[in-house]
Amino acid sequence: MFICEYGFEFPDHEDPNYSLTEIDIYGWIPASFRRDEEDHSLSVRKNLNTKEFELYKSIHRTNEKQVLFSSLNLQETLIKANDQWNYYHSKWSKTIRECDLVCEHKSPNIDMGCNIYQRKLKECENNG
Repeated sequence: MFICEYGFEFPDHEDPNYSLTEIDIYGWIPASFRRDEEDHSLSVRKNLNTKEFELYKSIHRTNEKQVLFSSLNLQETLIKANDQWNYYHSKWSKTIRECDLVCEHKSPNIDMGCNIYQRKLKECENNG
């Protein structure tokens, strides 16, 4: 999947320190891991104060959010997220997840919600 870094620019109404857009990587961990750690989900968001993309887990029981990794580089964050998915889910699913990629703002390597791409399409339609 392609993810546009500009999609993270709008603040969350409930917490304007973070982006409204969050990318969910997984929603739970397999039971075999729950003996040693709490069930959690994993997501990517942007901290609008530091401008860093954060990979964080949200503990289901307490709703506590723990940042596992942060970087100014979205692709680095997506690679870490993919590593986490493969660590927890590749064994039971018998698949290795391919890493998400950063949108290039042009076809074919685009996030369908890419604002830059949508703006370019609109300009083309208006010009003829």
